[in-house]
Amino acid sequence: MKFYEIAVHCTTTDSEIVADIVTEITSQNVAIYDQNDWNNLKFEYIDTHSVIMPVDCVVCGFTSPTNLDNCMSQISNKLTPLLGTVRISTRLLDDLDWKDSWKAYFVPLLIGNIVILPLWEKSKQEQYLQAGYKCVLIDTSMAFGTGQHSTTAGCIEMIQRLDMLDKSVIDVGCGSGILSIVATALGATSVQALDYDREAVLTTVNNVNLNRCEDSITVKQSNLLDNVTGKCDILLANITADILTTLFCYIDKVLSPDSKVVLSGIVDNQVQHIIDLYSSKLTYVDEIVKGEWHTLLFCGK
Repeated sequence: MKFYEIAVHCTTTDSEIVADIVTEITSQNVAIYDQNDWNNLKFEYIDTHSVIMPVDCVVCGFTSPTNLDNCMSQISNKLTPLLGTVRISTRLLDDLDWKDSWKAYFVPLLIGNIVILPLWEKSKQEQYLQAGYKCVLIDTSMAFGTGQHSTTAGCIEMIQRLDMLDKSVIDVGCGSGILSIVATALGATSVQALDYDREAVLTTVNNVNLNRCEDSITVKQSNLLDNVTGKCDILLANITADILTTLFCYIDKVLSPDSKVVLSGIVDNQVQHIIDLYSSKLTYVDEIVKGEWHTLLFCGK
């Protein structure tokens, strides 16, 4: 069976709303290829013949040939009032290509002393371990939570600046579970991985089992901190600024005086708001900037 890939070319800032609209219309998950995600990241290898880097950002959805015209029309009608004229391109894919087209963008990724390995590159795990790296295996049905987005990479870099040994961690919006697994690789012994989305929860459970850290990580479906047990040494939240604003109202439930908080998913025009808000209860300590994305570190006052 053949499918059409519908590619909407947009800015990083607009990619979230584009992704929401394309997902709604196609009833399929989307893949987001963002040039900014590739800045300041170190890849083991990229096949430049098979990977075409986007000029800015490309949001790709998928649909059947019979539904192509209808989807194209709806996407254009919904996006034009919001963003003006948008460039939309298509290409025909075989079923296997459609399922796996995003994998060309997911290659072994080095962030500090951490290597993120897609499951189909597991054979390389031993060579990285022998070289002194800590390896995290990720198996995901689509390209989310693979470490390639600037927010996830920023969190992984920030976590490595902290003392994780024997620490308790809460990971809000765990996605693929990548941050929870990185935390255990760095020595955390008790991690609660939380996500509202059931698919994310199932994906996290699978990745936790792949990395054999099920004794250290508890995965829960939860609306923010609703299903949390106890307090934590380190709170991780790689979500959006709007949800971080909501989360702020509940952080007292899980923080101790010495707790640290890592926040990400924050673009340039939102960062000062988040710093000001969280600084009313915590001390702003550090920041990592990748493109327009910010990862922030706070500690108790």
